[in-house]
Amino acid sequence: MNRHLKLVVFVALAYTLSWLAWAPLWLETLGALDSQPSQYWHLAGDFGPLIAAVLVSARDRDALARLVTRVVRVRGHARWIIGAALGPMALGVGALAGIQLVGGDVD
Repeated sequence: MNRHLKLVVFVALAYTLSWLAWAPLWLETLGALDSQPSQYWHLAGDFGPLIAAVLVSARDRDALARLVTRVVRVRGHARWIIGAALGPMALGVGALAGIQLVGGDVD
């Protein structure tokens, strides 16, 4: 499979898998479902691109090995890696603290 076809298959799979995972949410919004999905169900759709990358790469063992190596390999200075790991959490805590300071309600 050439690179352009792999890209097209990846994008199509990523969108399809994500939207299929999100289908219960929008079906419930439209009133087509009687039960309400979990409030965390939207997280399942976030894995669509990951699953699509594995499926497209799985056709070739070398490509799958390269994908896993790229995901696992950590390159960069330690402070940037720590910042990338802890930065979003620090921003969330800061936002919650700011809401509390202005008298907002945090559920």
